[in-house]
Amino acid sequence: MHDKSDFSLISPSDWQITSSTRGFSLVRKTPYGGGFPTLTLRRVTEAEAKVLNVSGQKSEREEGTFVYRYQRWRNTRGQGYRLEVLYQTGAGLLFADASVWDPSPQLNKRFFEDQFWPILNSLQEDSSTSLEKLP
Repeated sequence: MHDKSDFSLISPSDWQITSSTRGFSLVRKTPYGGGFPTLTLRRVTEAEAKVLNVSGQKSEREEGTFVYRYQRWRNTRGQGYRLEVLYQTGAGLLFADASVWDPSPQLNKRFFEDQFWPILNSLQEDSSTSLEKLP
């Protein structure tokens, strides 16, 4: 349970959850491509959303709109792919950053669709925030 957040999600049992002052971080317990996939979610303001500058594809839901993009990243320890999502609802904006270490030259969208999107699609805004675990 996260007392300071006003949204909830369903987390698969093979993910570990930690909470911050503004959201959640989830880390998959099993590795993929050289690291552990990570998903971070937090509430953002309009000003923060402009700085994040998430643009790309759109997906409409009854509760709101996802705007998202996939990006390749690289640092001195390795490389991988990231999914950045801005989720706009009537109650405000949520930002999600999903990343995975993956040395592959091509993005494995199926991995993102199987691992990250079910969690993102479970997002709900709610004043009595609770985290639910899938069996």
